[in-house]
Amino acid sequence: MPTSRLVLLASLALLARGASPLPAQTPPSPTDSFSERVDVNVVDVDVYVVDKAGNPVLDLKKDDFQLFEDGKAVPVVNFYAISGKPARETPPAAAPHSAEAPQPAPESPVPSTESQQLHLVVYVDNWSLTPFHRNRVLRQLRSFLAEKLGPEDQVMLVTYDRALHIRHPFASAAKSLETDLAAIEKMSGNGVRLASERRQIFQLLQEEPQVPCEAKERQVTAYVESRYNETAVRLNALRALISSLAGLPGRKALLYVSDALALQPGDEAIQLLQEVCAIKADRTRDLSGALRRLTSDANARRVTFYTLEAAGSPPLPSSSVERAGAAMASSLEFFERSNHQDGLFNLASETGGRAILQANDVRASLARVAEDLKSYYSLGYTPGHQGDGRVHSIQVKVNRPGVTVRHRQTYRDQPPGERQEDRLMAALLHGTGENPLGATLEMGVPAPGAKKTFLVPVKVKIPLEQLVFLPEAGFSTAHVAILVVARDDEGRTTPVRRVMVPIRLPQTKLDGARGQLYVYELKIELAKGGHTVAVGIEDTAAASTSMLNGRVEVKG
Repeated sequence: MPTSRLVLLASLALLARGASPLPAQTPPSPTDSFSERVDVNVVDVDVYVVDKAGNPVLDLKKDDFQLFEDGKAVPVVNFYAISGKPARETPPAAAPHSAEAPQPAPESPVPSTESQQLHLVVYVDNWSLTPFHRNRVLRQLRSFLAEKLGPEDQVMLVTYDRALHIRHPFASAAKSLETDLAAIEKMSGNGVRLASERRQIFQLLQEEPQVPCEAKERQVTAYVESRYNETAVRLNALRALISSLAGLPGRKALLYVSDALALQPGDEAIQLLQEVCAIKADRTRDLSGALRRLTSDANARRVTFYTLEAAGSPPLPSSSVERAGAAMASSLEFFERSNHQDGLFNLASETGGRAILQANDVRASLARVAEDLKSYYSLGYTPGHQGDGRVHSIQVKVNRPGVTVRHRQTYRDQPPGERQEDRLMAALLHGTGENPLGATLEMGVPAPGAKKTFLVPVKVKIPLEQLVFLPEAGFSTAHVAILVVARDDEGRTTPVRRVMVPIRLPQTKLDGARGQLYVYELKIELAKGGHTVAVGIEDTAAASTSMLNGRVEVKG
């Protein structure tokens, strides 16, 4: 079917006389210097501390913590202790003390609403789930969402069905999700197909001795390749969602509901093939690297994973034989179960969350998750680097014996361009974003393009008075970066495109142009259907960015 892409066929128009716009495709010289700005980057590390009984430890002070980046101690510049209780009001300013009066010890600062705002995503991976397992978990999730979250918490409901679908956008937890949860319970689950294919491959290996081993190996190879590709796509969908969450303020948590997330998809079939046919098969299809990239992305964006294995408790050995279609050695059964759980465990442990595994009744475990979301410590530090793109290790020590500490293990220092793309994805998926430049979008009428696609004109209108113009060789120039991305209603997203747009005016005309608009027109090549388009406009000199989105229906 036709696919959408961004072609950025651009034209420029300045609604003011005397303008001399440069071509949008001409980037400024890397030696040009427009301005100097300093961005202070504070890394927030959410820390969960429990005693031997698993209960939250809530009475720790700033001096009880030691924070390390790449093995080196770093000072804690922000410290918040969140105990699940309503934040106390900021006390009124006290009268000045005399020189002789003792000064009271400063209290921990009250965290700002924005810095500690919780955005929780409930992510239902329908591609791996059977309806029975999924619906059993969703019934228990209802009470968790209704009783354990506060009205200030924002919750989003997402499913993955070969593409990402937002079933319920971010809204207050007090708003009922019942209708959307009930709709998900009626959906099919791809886990049924996966279980059927697994039974067939195990039956081929164990019960059909007449089939040559070479033929069995070919089918096992195809089975493993299919499992690997499907799991890789699932991980990529999670990465895309994580990117969009970074553009939201405060803390982010993702409750990932799945039957399995294997790092070596289908490897149990390879192991059984080797036992049955006594041959050495290729076992190089490993997704550990892809998972590390996902956890690195999550840690860079302050997203904590909580993973829930919907498959629940493992079946008894007799029922396991029935599942496989033949007897299976207990060692192979254990290997398969561990393989399916590895990704779920690592997602949670590497980001400071919890993994709920092998449980049919998950209500007690979800209560522990609720404790995490409401009772934690936030430690902030300023790194000695700025947007270097590298992964840095994080370690937190607590000066109290007998406690267990959880937190994200790494932090990747995102480059500025990547941060802007995250904000653009947030505007695309969640409709969030500020507009300090006062820019507007105008979606035009689609016209037929190539290969059953359509060209949609989009006009970006920017008030010149909101831009910072700097003198350059007799002209006044503003440098604007425009980022564009589109997503169709089936969840398919185009790559982000970025273009630099220098806006040059004669200095004598600058004052007269202040009340005018600068119009940048681009054309997006889209397939038939509904689409959301997000556009970011950054004034690079002012470090000011607007994020906008719009809708377009492309009809054939």
